Amino acid sequence: MSELQIPNPAFRNVPGLTNAKFGLYHPDRFSSGIRLMAQVQYDNAFGTAFTVTPDIQYGQDFGTSAGPIGPGFLDHKKTLTIGANVTYQSAWKAGVHWTATRGNSVQNLFEDRDYLTADVSYAF
Repeated sequence: MSELQIPNPAFRNVPGLTNAKFGLYHPDRFSSGIRLMAQVQYDNAFGTAFTVTPDIQYGQDFGTSAGPIGPGFLDHKKTLTIGANVTYQSAWKAGVHWTATRGNSVQNLFEDRDYLTADVSYAF
């Protein structure tokens, strides 16, 4: 039997830890996921001194849950990030990335919450 059928006795009588759709709402002994990342670097893009680095990241969690707290895996959660960084003469750097998270609406507090990040830095 798995953790889904035999919960930790310490969690057995705590209200709100179970959901019929996703089984028990506590950490399992094993959880898993996959992360894929790819990026390409274009030096002197468009004949200028800029380096452009587009990237994409994908993550999918499966194999039960690491629980409702912490940065663990959550069954059925999927995350996609698309963006790019631009560097000018190895000193200035700017980046923009969009992230979308879907799946597991019970445990995933960021389900269906897209967000955009932007950053600028100068190294001297």
